[in-house]
Amino acid sequence: MKKIFLLLIMTVLAAILAVNATAGSSLPAIIMLLLGKSTYNGPPLSHQAAMVGPLSGASVQVFQVDDLRTAQEGPIDAAENDSNLLSAGTFDLSLAGIADSAWIVVEATGGEDIDGDGNGAADTAPTANQGTLHALARASDWRGKHIRITPLTEIGWRYVENMIPTVSAEELNIRIADLARYLIKTDISGNGTVDWDDILAFDPANAAHRDKLAFNYNWLTTANDEGQTILASLQAGATEAVLAQLDATFSWLMTRFPVSDSRYHSVKIELAVFGSGSAASGAPHNLSVNSTLAEPVYEDHIFLPENASEQITFTAVPTAETQILSWTGCETVSADLSQCTVPLNKSQSVVVNFGWIETQLKAPVHDLSRAYNIVARTRFLCCCRMIWMTLLLRWQRLILIILSLVMMVAVFCVGLPELIRYPQPIISLRLWKLRLMRLLSGERDICTNS
Repeated sequence: MKKIFLLLIMTVLAAILAVNATAGSSLPAIIMLLLGKSTYNGPPLSHQAAMVGPLSGASVQVFQVDDLRTAQEGPIDAAENDSNLLSAGTFDLSLAGIADSAWIVVEATGGEDIDGDGNGAADTAPTANQGTLHALARASDWRGKHIRITPLTEIGWRYVENMIPTVSAEELNIRIADLARYLIKTDISGNGTVDWDDILAFDPANAAHRDKLAFNYNWLTTANDEGQTILASLQAGATEAVLAQLDATFSWLMTRFPVSDSRYHSVKIELAVFGSGSAASGAPHNLSVNSTLAEPVYEDHIFLPENASEQITFTAVPTAETQILSWTGCETVSADLSQCTVPLNKSQSVVVNFGWIETQLKAPVHDLSRAYNIVARTRFLCCCRMIWMTLLLRWQRLILIILSLVMMVAVFCVGLPELIRYPQPIISLRLWKLRLMRLLSGERDICTNS
């Protein structure tokens, strides 16, 4: 009897393991399911990056959605293995100091796809990957679920990234729920519903997973008129080509530039400072900027519930050397310019401008009020000489004839003996003639003294 009971338990366990493995769950998650727990509190789970097959040796970095330029963790090298499809491309995250509710973007770059044809067996020659894949999930999901970074998570990211700056973190759930319904037909993760978890659990090499999509996965490998495919562009790191192909493929279904609708009920209030000073809203919002700090904060923002009957008040404080010049984006400003109020009926950008009280000159000071423009004078003289030379070149024969006639008249009128006695006039004429010939021969730069 005991043997039959043990055999029955093992059969049930094997069935659960098989179903959840197909759904993309990890062993700790399966144990969590068996224990009847809804959350996983054990060590962080391993994740995997896969283009078609696993991306062996990919470089992984972690970002928070409100700062996509500063990596919170990484680069981390994903596991390298040319033959093991289960371990290749796997990586662990610590996410130290990050709240469970925070939205985290993990990107995987480079590596080698060891199952580029998706046949479930390691390739003899791996396919080099030069592109980057992204996956968006809460920190709690990165800690408690086995997530795959795939072309599907990349598509999801591209259709949510432009909305991140305009809605609150809580309201991102609305957008990702919409995307899950657009992209997924039936449950993949095993939680019984179609949601973002299905996108995170998707395995591109799993035919059963591909059949559960709401679109034909072969679209990613179908060439457009230019001979490009979405998958090939992803592998090449051609971001602009990827975006153009996504627009062409999914524009009938969804847009990369969504706008908030009646389901979104928050407003974004932005505060910025220009000049030297600070501004803050105080409790309970604690929105502040300060350009005088060692690490200046020039801009900050907050999402608040939309409520036309409420307002937020900002107070500006200049430094000893500055004064408040103006505010923009306010509904009302106090008489002394120290405070600005903004109603919470719509999103608004508020800017406070500071300026110096007075401008002081510090020694050494040079008075240039009587400065002489030598450069302008030199250019003027050069232009005059160029005009004179142009005239000489145009009328050279006439001028030479005139000079010769003047010399002949001088000889006739004054007499040769007198010219020999006083040769200065004729010498001057000859010198001018020589100068003219020299200019015409190009031996002298008219804009120099040489």
